Amino acid sequence: MAVLDSIADVKRFMQHLTSAAHKADSILVLEDISDNMTGGQSKRKNTGSDGSTPMLKFFARLGGLRVEFIIHTNQTYLNYRYQSGIAHDEYEVRRLFDTGVTEILFPRDIYYMDLSSFRASQLHKFRQLIESS
Repeated sequence: MAVLDSIADVKRFMQHLTSAAHKADSILVLEDISDNMTGGQSKRKNTGSDGSTPMLKFFARLGGLRVEFIIHTNQTYLNYRYQSGIAHDEYEVRRLFDTGVTEILFPRDIYYMDLSSFRASQLHKFRQLIESS
């Protein structure tokens, strides 16, 4: 993850990344580019993810490795950390519950838990932690 000052700096970073690979005679392929930093909706389909979270996300394939890059400006990073409904900590809670992982780990017939109310209480708890920090 990188945080840069402006969208112009983000574009300059990507140009530098590709030109540095070229100068090093290395093959670099950028894949699955998702850019909604200027207000568009992302095409992300990950469970629990909010497509309106502004960021530039892509994968760079280099020498057999596939590296994920998430790039923010100062403003989009603050939104990513703190904005209600899309903050990353809230995303992690939503993803844990919405993927069905909690149902597998804590089956109702054994634990007798109401996971939907537990999900809501965890989201509320994490929102309080975000706002108090």
